[in-house]
Amino acid sequence: MVAPRLRLMVLDEHFVVRVGIIAQLESEPDLEVVASVGTLEDARDQASRGTLDLAVVESRLPDASGPEIVRTLREVRPGLKVVVLSAHAGEEEICRTLEAGANGYVLKSDPWMEVIATIRAAASGQRPLCRAAQAAISVRSGRIGLTPRLEELLVLLSEGMSNKQIAERLGLSLATIKEHNTRLFTRLRVENRTQAIAEGRRRGIVR
Repeated sequence: MVAPRLRLMVLDEHFVVRVGIIAQLESEPDLEVVASVGTLEDARDQASRGTLDLAVVESRLPDASGPEIVRTLREVRPGLKVVVLSAHAGEEEICRTLEAGANGYVLKSDPWMEVIATIRAAASGQRPLCRAAQAAISVRSGRIGLTPRLEELLVLLSEGMSNKQIAERLGLSLATIKEHNTRLFTRLRVENRTQAIAEGRRRGIVR
């Protein structure tokens, strides 16, 4: 039995760019472009009445920016996956677009096979990010300020584990875990584990 093709919408203000993107997408046996639009208004209309699985969108349009594009499409069609295929790699723009709910982010300058892989991964429920997006999140989230051990500790805290359970999991003494907690709280500028978890979620370190 042949698996159904992913039904895609391409949103980019430049017609020639859309034609090129569509040609590449249509060359893949599992992808089908069912809508091609140049404005958010047209994209909203297609999302509301079309049968779409995923939208491939530019992050800057004459009538909208990345975060607004993502939020609008997700509001009109909650189950729609949105992958940003952009020419822009600014940290602020990437982070705000991802915070708005984008399912993936890849640059037009990235190899085309990476673009295809991003689309397929996002469609399957993953959140694939190109190197520029990963770097932007790393800087924004403050991961540079956390050691791998402190990141691991934060993840375990977010899973509801007690200090004793964490000590047993990591093979460390309870006193050492408490010291790590203190160091973690200081780095995150919080006072307790509840605040640490909330801050970790805000920064994208934990879910």
